Amino acid sequence: IGEVGCVMKSKYCGQGYMTKALLLAIDYGFKELKLSKIIAVTTKSNTKAMALLGRLGFEKEKDLEDESVLYSRLNI
Repeated sequence: IGEVGCVMKSKYCGQGYMTKALLLAIDYGFKELKLSKIIAVTTKSNTKAMALLGRLGFEKEKDLEDESVLYSRLNI
């Protein structure tokens, strides 16, 4: 299992940089590292991150106790 995370300055948001970076990380994790699953954690208030993870094929796995949400994507 691998984990991805990201932080972006607001002035660069909405330009596709994070989408491209995460797609490259996901591809590398599944193809090169032979991972079976990649997870990501974000806060419930970060709706942009949750939307991005959804667009990239991640599914909400569970709510965590600290107001965070766990997402995962399987290598299928």
